[in-house]
Amino acid sequence: MGEAHFGEGTKLTVLDPKIKVSEREDINVTIIKPSEKELCKKKTVTLVCVARNFYPDHVSLTWMVGGEKRETGVATDASAKQDTTGLFSISSRLKVTKKEWTNVKNEFRCKLDFYNGTEHLPIFNENEVIGIEGGGYTRDDYVNSSKVVKLSYGMVIAKSGLYAKLEFGEGTKLTVLATNITLPKVKILPPSPREICSQKETNSNVTLVCVATGFYPDHVSLTWEVKGKEREDSVSTDSTAQQDNATLLYHISSRMKVSKNDWMDPRSNFTCTVRFYNGKDYVNVKNTINGQKEKPKGLKLLGFGYIVLLCKSLLYALIVSGVVWKLKFSMKMKPFPED
Repeated sequence: MGEAHFGEGTKLTVLDPKIKVSEREDINVTIIKPSEKELCKKKTVTLVCVARNFYPDHVSLTWMVGGEKRETGVATDASAKQDTTGLFSISSRLKVTKKEWTNVKNEFRCKLDFYNGTEHLPIFNENEVIGIEGGGYTRDDYVNSSKVVKLSYGMVIAKSGLYAKLEFGEGTKLTVLATNITLPKVKILPPSPREICSQKETNSNVTLVCVATGFYPDHVSLTWEVKGKEREDSVSTDSTAQQDNATLLYHISSRMKVSKNDWMDPRSNFTCTVRFYNGKDYVNVKNTINGQKEKPKGLKLLGFGYIVLLCKSLLYALIVSGVVWKLKFSMKMKPFPED
């Protein structure tokens, strides 16, 4: 299939004679419901509409909630993806509030507008999707979800390089992107002065905190290095990244305890590395800080002694001034003897 573009929004497609133009009954449109985990933890949930087995790729997807067209909270693939059979697939994601999803009066519909060269065919999702009362899942919901996952499995595999990361085995994870891929910003926070002062023993520990913010998706891992060597002990990292509901970006933190001696040595360096998967490659984002030299106790005592000396000098000046003033006043008041 060849394509040519004429001006803004004008597209000419030369059809491949070996591929049959899809009929209405060939095309499959389904909606994947929000996961139970998402429903329990987040204020918003995501529905995914998957359209498969169409040719050519002259399509558009729209969402309807309660009979009304929904445009906010919608993220649709920029273009359809073609598989090895020559057929296309496309997906769209809709974010709704938990309140909307748990309203049994709401029906969620996804419409594929398909142009076969002569007419536009509206094709709606085959599975009926309505809000769930109380946010619970019934046995039928799980059965239907399994069928939908099987139907869309081939499409997800084909798109995983751009839109998802798949991990097999324990901790299986599928992520469908809802916003642009964004690298993390990494910063190490040094131990607080209060913590340093409270640790009187030189062999006691202080805490460094590594914070990674503003990244998407949440495919990250954090590691620490001390003086160029990886450190695994005395490290505590958040089990999962947390998502900001407004920006959809994630943040995560990790804490490492080091000896006070190491931190007070300016030759020591501490590095936090965030390993981020952008859908194609792993990218390492690092931040490094050095140990801080402790101020000598003599300088601290010198500063304190200077303040005490200044106060004593001021007090002495006041006392002397008072004595002089008193003598002058008494001499003025004393009468002189007569001749």
